[in-house]
Amino acid sequence: MKIAVIGAGISGLTVAILLHKYGFDVEVYEAAKELIPLGLGINLQPHATKVLAELNILDELALNSVSISDLEFRCNKNLCIYAEARGLNAGYDFPQLAIHRGTLQQILLKHYLGKIGAHKLHLSHKLVAFEESGNEVKMQFLNQVSGLSINFTADLLIGADGINSIVRNILHRDKNNYHFEGIMMWRGVTKSKKFSNASTIFVCGNLHVQLVVYPITTADDNNECYLNWVVEILDKNATELSENCWNVKGDVNEFIHHFKAWNFTDPNIVELFHKAEQILKFPMVDREPLKSWGSNKTTLIGDAAHPMYPRGANGASQAIVDAQILTKYIKEEADITKALKLYEKERIKATSKIVLNNRITNQIEILSLVENRCSGVCIDQHSCISQDEIANIVENYKRHANATVAQVNKI
Repeated sequence: MKIAVIGAGISGLTVAILLHKYGFDVEVYEAAKELIPLGLGINLQPHATKVLAELNILDELALNSVSISDLEFRCNKNLCIYAEARGLNAGYDFPQLAIHRGTLQQILLKHYLGKIGAHKLHLSHKLVAFEESGNEVKMQFLNQVSGLSINFTADLLIGADGINSIVRNILHRDKNNYHFEGIMMWRGVTKSKKFSNASTIFVCGNLHVQLVVYPITTADDNNECYLNWVVEILDKNATELSENCWNVKGDVNEFIHHFKAWNFTDPNIVELFHKAEQILKFPMVDREPLKSWGSNKTTLIGDAAHPMYPRGANGASQAIVDAQILTKYIKEEADITKALKLYEKERIKATSKIVLNNRITNQIEILSLVENRCSGVCIDQHSCISQDEIANIVENYKRHANATVAQVNKI
């Protein structure tokens, strides 16, 4: 069976390597002229690293990432709200890894080239159109270097081309159907002194202003590491998107005034913002869940299928799980159409819940509860909300994402 994967991102490379492992003929088509390390930090949850262990790349990933051991919620007065163990420290069989997205992509690319070959990777190939004809899918590409139109055929087409997926737009005609509620994000990476135990995710703020910080490299001889940070600012009046919202260079002066009353030294957030090597600005968007992803010979995976708010560290992780489940059904079912239906039936239900839950995650719920309940008398740690209540909120989110210790560790 010949399988075409559109997009050489995390989901595309992962599914291609998995399918090749089980004997399928896979080729990847990518619009970019070159695959260079782009993006910022991401978290790979244990349910994702479990899949990557199947590809025998977990050891290499571990050398280029941080194994997260803890998560802390704090208010903007730096009082602890809740802390919990994560990854191996929480009893998972597989780690939670914080890593630069570009590093992960480059490791996947190296394994793709080594196992499948450069001749099976078509750069500068932008998908223009496709149609199912009989037992094959006919695809038309624009070569972005030569300007020529090129045609290919495959038995199966997998759209792994991200939130602005051309495959999805052709299938569902929802090119501009983005869900935006006025939250803008500023994201950066800063080389700084390590904070806490150097393996903690730090979440703080309130309903309107939030900050997430975590390390993506281990500390060097100077006790410094690269810290990934994300600022979220809610402006309920800014509910319209414009074309210049995407891939914009951010300015620290656009958001730093929101942190004037914050008194943080570990990490030092003012230094964190000002010393960032670059700041990128994005709208926080997703899309409404689809009732179906593809057709008889075509399907979607990752952000092309279920773009979600980047909360709960589930975007890349769910894309990797997609790759595992899709490969499983293609391997087990001789009928491609039946395999795709089984894949969609399992993954649409699971990912749709996460898309909707990520709009009001445990992060938002916990910070909002403290903001609404605290009378200002809490010292060192908030006692205005019970630890059991918070633990239930956190555990419910994990359960919906099939990410509890019991769910991940089961054989």
